[in-house]
Amino acid sequence: MEFEDLRKIWDDQSNKQLYAINEDVLHRDVIQKNEDAKRTARITETGLLIIGFIVSLFMLIAGIVDTSWVYLPQGIIFLSITLYVSQDRKRRQKNAGLSSGSILDELNQAMRINDYEIKRQKTMIWWFFIPTAVAMLFNLFKTSGIYSWAVIILMIAAVSAGRIVQNRSIKPLLSKKNELKALHKLLVG
Repeated sequence: MEFEDLRKIWDDQSNKQLYAINEDVLHRDVIQKNEDAKRTARITETGLLIIGFIVSLFMLIAGIVDTSWVYLPQGIIFLSITLYVSQDRKRRQKNAGLSSGSILDELNQAMRINDYEIKRQKTMIWWFFIPTAVAMLFNLFKTSGIYSWAVIILMIAAVSAGRIVQNRSIKPLLSKKNELKALHKLLVG
């Protein structure tokens, strides 16, 4: 018997197609992927908000107590970054509530959140490195000698470590993006 004959017999007996997709299982899987993407975004945003607020607070206090003008701009920059992350979070949450609940909508939302996380991971190191580097360079100009070389070596090490962490945090997001694209291709055809 040929495959087509077997399929016709199966379709006649069960009144279901041989290759039917279990939509309930698929919908639960898509919802789970969407919730995972939301959780990743929520954890990252919360961490950035806490770190940014604490660092900006310390820099502002150090600038006031030390009467050094170097720390105040850095504290203001960190506070600005924290406010930007907060606004970005509100914007993401507003867009997250626009889903109609369909499988394709949930999947598109998960893909948007995942792309948002990839973009943020690519730029996040620079948000915190640039203000720190600026303050370190100002301090470098105030001092001289071995301390100057230590600051330069520390900056190079910080950038290197940040790039390593950045690459490791982007890899799972890229593989998740590929999974979501494959699932999208399966649904759309």
